[in-house]
Amino acid sequence: MRSLPTILISTFGSKKSGLGHVSRDAELAKLLQPEARIFFHTRSNEKICGLIMARVQARIFRGSLADAIKKSAANLLIVDRPYDIGRVEELCGVDNLKIIAFDYFYYDDGRIDIAINLLNHYIDRAKKIKIKKIYSGLKYAIIRSDVLRLRSRQGITSKSVRRVFICFGGADPNNNTLQALRLLGHLKVKRAKFDVVIGPVFRHISKIKEAGSRLFKKRITLYKNPLNFASLMARADVVICGGGVTLMEALCLGKPTTVMPQKNEINFILKKGISKAVLLLPQELSDEEKYKRMGDLLVNSRYRSKLVKISKKLIDGKGKERIKGIILGKRND
Repeated sequence: MRSLPTILISTFGSKKSGLGHVSRDAELAKLLQPEARIFFHTRSNEKICGLIMARVQARIFRGSLADAIKKSAANLLIVDRPYDIGRVEELCGVDNLKIIAFDYFYYDDGRIDIAINLLNHYIDRAKKIKIKKIYSGLKYAIIRSDVLRLRSRQGITSKSVRRVFICFGGADPNNNTLQALRLLGHLKVKRAKFDVVIGPVFRHISKIKEAGSRLFKKRITLYKNPLNFASLMARADVVICGGGVTLMEALCLGKPTTVMPQKNEINFILKKGISKAVLLLPQELSDEEKYKRMGDLLVNSRYRSKLVKISKKLIDGKGKERIKGIILGKRND
């Protein structure tokens, strides 16, 4: 009987970088567990470790990555961390280890066997590409199972906007949530209700509560890390989010989506054709132009229907199955 592979997933989340990496790694781990022994490694704090443990049953190692590899006896390492943390550290004394990296843009790192990127950022700057194999595209977006279950239940675009879903990830360090509420408040959206979701490391709760109460009275509900995240998004007529995991899930559900991206997300959105499937409101856009574009989305059901048709074609929801096939050597995409 063939023994199960042992996989160590090195991930990272924080108030500054958000929880997108941790979220998708936990989702992938659950899919892999029937066919592999899964361990986690992180240098994140206890709160992030708790979030991992709440989503998937697996032992977590902290501190040295090399020590974690030895203690877990891993024969496959998956690295998924923010780009600004830097390349994988030297793994002295670790031999015969296969390494797969997600969104890894250090193309001259010959230790990496496989990179799986939604977009090959900065590849035009690479003098040499030493990563042995690179898979790239939105087809590798990891979508949570509870979102996928609701994908087929989405009906036609409603003529009026009755409910708006707002979420900027687990951290939202720039408080784009507040900017979205002020934008909607200026437009004086009547009758619509607002579901605002904040993550476990969000730091601006009092400002959101004050603005929500002042602008929308009892028409706004604030949720912190809700278990019914997917159903809240699925029932919305419009989604407002950033350029991360929530955007991928909104596109998968076929939701008319407004994106207020961070600066480092603009390149991804433009190059992958996502800008054709969403209303894009970059930071440098004037307030007057934001009001105009958002107002048009809210009142124009034909425009929303057009976005929906494009968005569902971009994300088919099979990304994690494709990645599982690559990891286990059963690629079929």
